[in-house]
Amino acid sequence: MKGTYLGGLYEIDKNYDAVFFTEWDTRLAAALELVQEKNLVGTDRYQIGEMFVGFATAPQKSEGSEYDYYAPQDGKNYSVQADIYKFAFKATEELRDFGNTNQVMEYARLMAEIMDHTVKVNIYNLFNRAFDSNYPVAYDAVELCKTSHALANGSTGSNRLGTDADLGETTVESMIELMIATPNEDGAFIARVPKLLVTATNNWVKALQVTGSSQTTLQGVGESGRAVNAITRAWNIQPHFSPYLTDTDASFLIADKSPLALVWARRPELKSVYVDEKTDDWIWRLKAQFATVADTWRGIVGTSGI
Repeated sequence: MKGTYLGGLYEIDKNYDAVFFTEWDTRLAAALELVQEKNLVGTDRYQIGEMFVGFATAPQKSEGSEYDYYAPQDGKNYSVQADIYKFAFKATEELRDFGNTNQVMEYARLMAEIMDHTVKVNIYNLFNRAFDSNYPVAYDAVELCKTSHALANGSTGSNRLGTDADLGETTVESMIELMIATPNEDGAFIARVPKLLVTATNNWVKALQVTGSSQTTLQGVGESGRAVNAITRAWNIQPHFSPYLTDTDASFLIADKSPLALVWARRPELKSVYVDEKTDDWIWRLKAQFATVADTWRGIVGTSGI
């Protein structure tokens, strides 16, 4: 006996579409606190302009992508190529006819999972390469987290601890102090406010202790154990941990304005289902075009741990 027929392509298309975007919106929300989300309009290049004083400019990042750079000038610009991602699923005539119609409707959720994974791998690659001196090579030819980013006034700025250390209250305190002392091109402090503590999943307990406990873990000899956790009291930093962060010792502090950007040239888009004339298979396709970049080294402080 044949299974229940799903109906016409139009009805399936609308159901499929609705399920995908509901799933996608839910999944994407878990990554958006890490990045600024931006959209390109009418172009496949991502352009950034920033005013500065002086004939040189502070380092900017264009992770793994092309850029154009001109100086001296009234501002600075670079363009980033957006990569194309696309994949497809098919449902054969036999699959539709013989009692497996429920599998067809799961394709939308599976596509959302695949797209979510693709986006997050790209975002976390920025973290995973943050201490790699070989990648990327951008304006100052150094890694994203560095103790000596060149500034226009001839001095340097740092967004990496001078001595790398594992996650703990002392480490986070040092990262907060470094973030507050982040300079602009001319060496003036811009005082970023810390927002997120990003670690791998193996540090989730420590991250919660540091950011959520009302009592400090830095007890001195003879203390009562009721000393106030200044990090929790003063900053309200939220922990964020993920298995996509491959360096299990590394930790990052992200400011209220993240320097990481998820730039869409084309948001995930489900193409209308069509019938393959040769096989009678139903084909669904998804296409997206985006790039992940670090607009600047400011707004993130990191340590690779020990």
